[in-house]
Amino acid sequence: MKVEFIGDFGHETGGLVILFNETGLIKHVEAYLD
Repeated sequence: MKVEFIGDFGHETGGLVILFNETGLIKHVEAYLD
């Protein structure tokens, strides 16, 4: 999954990490810039 970050810092690309637990619920979300 690609994420676009738009703000006062300009336009950047990055990513999004989503981790799920054993029952399928989201347990961690992390967004980062490249």
